[in-house]
Amino acid sequence: MTLVIYFPCKDGCILVSDKQESYVLQPGLNYPVSKYFLSPSQDYAISGSGDPVLLERFFYCLNPRYNDEITGDNVDEKVDNFLKSSTNKLSSSTEDISECILITRQSGKVMPYFIILSSLGSIRELEEKWYKSIGDKEAIRLANYLLKKSRYVSESLCKDAILNIAGIMGEVAYECRTVGRLEDYGCDIVVFYKDSGKVEEFPIRGSPPKLKITFG
Repeated sequence: MTLVIYFPCKDGCILVSDKQESYVLQPGLNYPVSKYFLSPSQDYAISGSGDPVLLERFFYCLNPRYNDEITGDNVDEKVDNFLKSSTNKLSSSTEDISECILITRQSGKVMPYFIILSSLGSIRELEEKWYKSIGDKEAIRLANYLLKKSRYVSESLCKDAILNIAGIMGEVAYECRTVGRLEDYGCDIVVFYKDSGKVEEFPIRGSPPKLKITFG
């Protein structure tokens, strides 16, 4: 499984995902892998949890290299149309619910969305000032508990919140075997800034007390 967290900040928002390989053909051969997609133009990013085959197929459909009509301004509409289409073929081979968090920049405004992937799936806008976690149920419960304790971080700047969120990922990974530990797998963080239009990626690896991040 996976843990993905969306977290709003005063000057933008953070999307973080663990990096433990979810789909393993041979036990013991897990390796770090990025579980998010950032468009080449950096106007939208998406990460998901659930059936890895279904997610890979869905991410392929959102890649502008194969669908040049998709942009940050219309990706939410494209997802909605795709989910409503009778030909979307999003039938999961597992009983797990596949979900995604999508962040777009629409007409200069950062917009977060929650997506349920299925033949009867849906997409809805997230509350701008509230966090959202998806993934393994046990990991979500612990992450939400820790995020709730950190509620004032939403009033912080992104650069001040990143280490806190990475620390939460580290604590969850230490308690939940379904989430890869930071010292073994690391995690990926994508930051969308509101006013500057800037997007930054931070691949992180290491135990929480030793985390160090250099900002560009």
